[in-house]
Amino acid sequence: MMNQGGDITAIAYTIYLPLIADGSLPPTNFNKHAPANSSTGASLTPVLSWNTSARATKYEYCYDTTNDSACSNWVSTGTNTYAGLSGLQEGTTYYWQARSWNGTYGPTYANGSARAYWSFTTAILSPGAFNKHAPANGAIGVSLSPVLSWNTSARATKYEYCYDTTNDNACSNWVSTGTNTYAGLSGLEEGTTYYWQVRSWNGTYGPTYANGSASAHWSFTTVVLQPGAFNKYAPVNGSTRMILTPALIWTASARATHYEYCYDTTNDGKCSNWISTGTNRSVGLPTLQSSTTYYWQVRSWNGIYGPAYANGSSASFWSFRTLDPGVHVLDNCSMYATTNANVHLVCEIYNNTSSNIENVKLYIDIFNSLGGLVDTDYAYAPVDIVHIRGKACIDISFPRPSDPDFYVELGNLSWDDTSQSRPYLTLSNHSGNAGGSSYTVLGILTNNLSQTVYSVKAVDSLYLSSGYIIGCDYSFINKVPHDLSPGQSNSFEITTSLPDPSSVVRYAIQTKSSLFGTASEQATKGEEHIVSLSKIYHLMDLQSLMEEAENMVGERGLGE
Repeated sequence: MMNQGGDITAIAYTIYLPLIADGSLPPTNFNKHAPANSSTGASLTPVLSWNTSARATKYEYCYDTTNDSACSNWVSTGTNTYAGLSGLQEGTTYYWQARSWNGTYGPTYANGSARAYWSFTTAILSPGAFNKHAPANGAIGVSLSPVLSWNTSARATKYEYCYDTTNDNACSNWVSTGTNTYAGLSGLEEGTTYYWQVRSWNGTYGPTYANGSASAHWSFTTVVLQPGAFNKYAPVNGSTRMILTPALIWTASARATHYEYCYDTTNDGKCSNWISTGTNRSVGLPTLQSSTTYYWQVRSWNGIYGPAYANGSSASFWSFRTLDPGVHVLDNCSMYATTNANVHLVCEIYNNTSSNIENVKLYIDIFNSLGGLVDTDYAYAPVDIVHIRGKACIDISFPRPSDPDFYVELGNLSWDDTSQSRPYLTLSNHSGNAGGSSYTVLGILTNNLSQTVYSVKAVDSLYLSSGYIIGCDYSFINKVPHDLSPGQSNSFEITTSLPDPSSVVRYAIQTKSSLFGTASEQATKGEEHIVSLSKIYHLMDLQSLMEEAENMVGERGLGE
């Protein structure tokens, strides 16, 4: 344009054009925002976020647990600059990246590089590993009210325990203890194996099982407190001809702290008058009635646990019947041969009359196998006077007949009534000992009377565990003359030859003496009695005779 002076002047024009996005360019650089790189304790449902990328028409993210700066599972978020995740594993490190696109142009990777992955580690929410503590796995003899205990599980808000008697490493009756790391049990059965497990929870997270596995059950076996099973031993059930002061004997009951016995005359399988014997497994009964059947039972206790009844049931009573009035040969005679080819028939006599007796004499008849009488023999009881309800032994020794199948039949038993009695002497320091081919009983006799006693001797009876009497012997005191002044003492020693002396389990001692300077038999005699016997005895097999009954009471006993 020409101005008024004729000059040409330049005129500047401003042209406004519309802004048009360039679809041929990739999105601009941008950065990831959260979770921060290398962050820990991230939620299991975190939100991934990033900044805006210019020209971006969509974003994609990708994550995995492999630290290789690569990923293949890209997921679009559209134009959103965030993405919520779910289903992540706790305590796990994840690696993630985001990228942007402008249509088909791109991608532009966050933080300037396809390999610029960020990481985050998720929080641990499940309770921590822990172990059971007690009772120890496989423990035995555990209380019936044990306390289960375990170590602490990190992050635990509660614990649960479970137990049963099935060894299947599974359990269903879970019981919460809150935050307590122990639980007291009760009502368990004795002698029973239990299997138990514990688990922990952190709210709804868990469970974590003790010792690393749901099947890692531990076991324990409870203590047995009830007394053990046992049996009555003697008198044998259904016995007859029992003396009026019998001894009841039974075998041992494991764990028993005391025993009780009971007897009556009613056959009803029950009893009420229980009497303790402490730990003794035998008891001598007081004088019973003649010709009477008695029923008896024994039970054992372990403190307050029990009772256990002998022979397996409270109603398993045994019975025995006492002797009729009279003088009897008891049923425990034995007949055996010694090494010198002599035969001994050893028996016990029982006085079940109302008076003392003396001059007790037993006859035998010896027969061959064809029933022919080949000999007779007899012996006196070495105790001169047998008191009421007292016993006396008799040993009839005779040469062994040539016929190996001979037998002996008891003949007559004779005695006299007497008003006399044996002077009472005190027995002390006694013992019985087996050695070699003999059994020796020693002791000391003391005269505590106010007058001298004469012809003092001791008489012993030797017994096997089976109850057989196998020995009857005597010895005067070791003093000549065999007399004791008031307050005087002296020893005695009775040595009896036996085929197997070690089989003797019990001995009884009686003392014999006179107040008259001569044998007391010289006193005025009462009525003489004779009874005929017909019991037959055969020579006993020594092995069977000497064999001790298992669990039998082996205590050494003392007679009159």
